[in-house]
Formats: sequence, C-alpha cells, structure tokens
Amino acid sequence: MKLENWSPGYAVARPIIRFVHRLMYRKYQVLGKENIKGGQPIIFAPNHQNALSDALIVLFATLFQPVWLARADIFASKAVAGILHFMKMSPVYRIRDGKDSLGKNQEVFDMAIRVLKNKRQLALFPEATHSGKRQAIVHKKAVPRIAFMAGEETNFELDIKIVPTGIYYSHYYAFDKDGLVVFGKPLNLIDYKERYLQSPSEATNALRKDLNQAVLDISFNIPSKKHYEVYEFLREVVGRDAEKTQPETKRSLYKAIKRDQKIVDRMYAGELAGEPAFEELLQQGGAYKNLLESFAVTDNAVVAGRPSVARIVGTGLLLLLFAPFALLGYVAHYFLRPFPLKMIRNKIKEEAFWDSFLMVIALVGGVVFYALYALLLTLVFHTWYITVGVLLLLPVTAKIAHRWNNALKNLRMRLRLKGSAATQLNTIRKDVLTAYHRLK
Repeated sequence: MKLENWSPGYAVARPIIRFVHRLMYRKYQVLGKENIKGGQPIIFAPNHQNALSDALIVLFATLFQPVWLARADIFASKAVAGILHFMKMSPVYRIRDGKDSLGKNQEVFDMAIRVLKNKRQLALFPEATHSGKRQAIVHKKAVPRIAFMAGEETNFELDIKIVPTGIYYSHYYAFDKDGLVVFGKPLNLIDYKERYLQSPSEATNALRKDLNQAVLDISFNIPSKKHYEVYEFLREVVGRDAEKTQPETKRSLYKAIKRDQKIVDRMYAGELAGEPAFEELLQQGGAYKNLLESFAVTDNAVVAGRPSVARIVGTGLLLLLFAPFALLGYVAHYFLRPFPLKMIRNKIKEEAFWDSFLMVIALVGGVVFYALYALLLTLVFHTWYITVGVLLLLPVTAKIAHRWNNALKNLRMRLRLKGSAATQLNTIRKDVLTAYHRLK
C-alpha cells in the first residue's frame, strides 16, 4: 500500500477505532477546523507529549487520512510495524538509529513530497520526540526541510499550508479524561519563498521559529524544569479559585488552559526574578500538598467542602442505584483496562507510552472479549436483539463504573473534612492563594 494513496481499508477501520478512542474521553473538544480544508497540501505540526495517542487525537479531529512520520524505533516489531503502516505511519530515522539508517530518510522524504504534491495531508511532530510532560521542546528542522523540498520540486506553485496544532490532555493515561485539539492559523510556505531563494538556512530557521511560537500560542506549556511538579499542582489550586470568577472556563478546555497558562507565566516570571513571594509560594504550596496527602484528600474535595446530610443521602442512593451497572462495567472490562494498566505500570517505565498500549489493548482485546460476550449472550438468551442490546450497553457500563468509583472516592474524601482537618486545610490553602497574589 502506498501511504500517499487513499485507503479503503483505512476508511472502514477508522470509525471503529474512532469509537473506541472516543470512549477513553469524557470531554473531547476540537477548535480551529476552519483553518484546515480538504483538497490542499497540509502539514500538521502538533506538540508531542503522549506517544501514539498524540497522533490519534489529531487524526480523529479531522476527516482526512494524513500520512504520519514517526520515530523509527517504534517500528522495531514486525507486528507493530504492520499496524503502524496500515495507519499510514512511516518511520523517520535519527542518528541514534544508526548512521547507516539515515540514508533511508531520502525515500521517506520523497514519499512525503508525493503526499503534498497529491494535495493530501502530512503530519509530523516538529519536536521530534515526546516529553511526557506539559513542557515544550525546541523544534527541529524536519517540518521546514520537507516543506521547502516540496516547494523546490514544484517551483513553489503548491499552496502548502503548515498548520500549527495544539494538543492538551487533562490526564495522560486515565480513563474518561478530557482531550483538546486546536488547529491554529496556517503558515503559508509561499511567504518564505523569497527568503529561501536568497538563503535556505535563514528561511528554514525563520519558519522553524515561527512554527515553534505558533504551537506555543495554542498549547499549554510549563517552562520551569526545576519546579515542574509544583507548578502542575499550584496551577490547579489557583485555577480552581480563578474559576469562580471565570465560569466560562468550566465549559471550554481551551479557555481553561489559557487561564492556567497565565497563572504559570506569572509564577515563572516570579521564579526568574527571584521574588520572595515565589519562594513563599513554593513553601506554602509544598506544605499544602503534603497536608492533602496526609489526610488522603484532594484540593477539589477541600473546595467542595463537607457535604450536607441531604447530599450524603442523595449520593448514597445514587451509588446504590447504579451499583449493578458499575459492577457489570468493571467485571466486563477488567481485562481490557484495570488489569492491563497494572501490568503496564510494572513493565513500562515511561508513562508517555501507557495510554498508547492501553488503546491497542482496548482495540484488540475488545474484539476478542466482545465476540465472547456475544456468543455467551446468544447461548443464554437465544435472541439477537437482546445480544445486540447488551453489547451496546456494555461500553456505557464502563463509563458508569469509572464515574461510580470516582463518586464514591469523592464522597469519602469530603466526609474526612471535619474539625481541625478542615480548618488546617482551608487555612493553608488561603495562604497559598495569598502568596500567589503577591507575585508581581
């Protein structure tokens, strides 16, 4: 199969994979679709944090069949390579893959140029590696290099669009997480033509820098390497407080991350300036985080406060009502999510790959287990409509099981908030917010 050609098999498999992928998310938002149009050569350039999941979240935000260029080491297994090729992914070789491998890149670049000449879509990660954190990495030259190679071969007559793409997850591997894809305004290759004809290296660096900034503008970045984990914690605490005066951020993931970016930028400015208020914020934030852990509660529970008797009774009744569905969802999907997650945590050290493995297990294992469930249901009920009805219900029970478990955890945490525990937590939380607002 030539990757640059439209694939009927891919078109058939896409909605099935998309359905499973969508189940992994609670909220899935896509912005900027007006910036991508069919029938024109496009290079998608997303930030990279979560291995294969980054490709999938962008893929299912469009109706295209983009060809992805990915690091060669993930193609090491023949079985995996076959799946990746079917998904229109091609390896790109780096120096770490061996000097002899670099020669293979010319063939890859030739294919990429054919994709653009056929007015189709290409996608690659300009950072060339994933960070596993909400932390930007300086762009490499692959995107400008391929774009200018295609421009040269067509005398810059192709209207190549380079689309900066921002990706955000509320969590990297948790089930029922939130996901966001933002397609920014395209950079037009033709705008760099004259500079390229005068100085290819200058034009390449200019396009790389412009793209880097464009991706930063629509994504979320924590620049501090020294205090990354503290920033992650504090931006949630301060962001939760800011949400009270910015209710629109509850509905829009993009507005929420732009709010949080301002919080992070303010803290980072304090860190760079060596402000005493920043040191106080670090100290208070660390103390608050330790106190939360000692009482086994979250900041969200502290903000919500201890529930009323009516809320306790109401939540208890709802938990009781949905308990059978939650139990069915947990048991039916135990070998598709909870059990594999335990195994993956033990076997794979890099968290950025966990979600990718879980997705593959859900796809392959889902086919096997749902086929077994279909056979069992047919043998028990002898009617196809009951079998189909239960099979359609099962994915819903997986969501119910997850949310039921979270609701129970949240209720138990809020019940712990009484007496001195609640007083201590609320007092130090106010100290954290006071320290933040002292920043310039």
